[in-house]
Amino acid sequence: MRIIELGNHAVTYRIYGLLRELKTIISTRSRLNASVLDSLHGKGMEILSPDFMNQRRSSGNQPVIPTMPEQQMTKGNGIPETQEPEQLIFAKAEAAEKIETLVEGMDKLKERIESAKEEKKRLNDSERAAVDKRIQRYENWFQVLQNRLDEKRKEMDSQ
Repeated sequence: MRIIELGNHAVTYRIYGLLRELKTIISTRSRLNASVLDSLHGKGMEILSPDFMNQRRSSGNQPVIPTMPEQQMTKGNGIPETQEPEQLIFAKAEAAEKIETLVEGMDKLKERIESAKEEKKRLNDSERAAVDKRIQRYENWFQVLQNRLDEKRKEMDSQ
């Protein structure tokens, strides 16, 4: 933590940390901010805007610190499992990346199939059987990749 500025009505701090997985920056930043506020509130320190105006009757010495809500968390990081913003933000990008990888693999298989067919034209009848088997394997793999590609596209459309 560093003190950045001593203002007229506030002190500006900056908290630094190391985040190894950049895909979690949004929820990690939120958890960090929540943790800082919870720690300060736990010590009885109020965090208010300099322009804060309280409109309720109070004795004047009552702190304006929110009570800790009952949390219904499903993960150890304090965020409900299905609410991680990164899951929503990066899901389509990851699906698109997988689709791109499948398409690249299919393109390479097409090239191999075409190359094998050209090779087959130059061979005699006894050598063509082995090339036919290789072409069949490539075409089978191509179909597997095509099926996976169709599944990924359906997943992406449903998100």
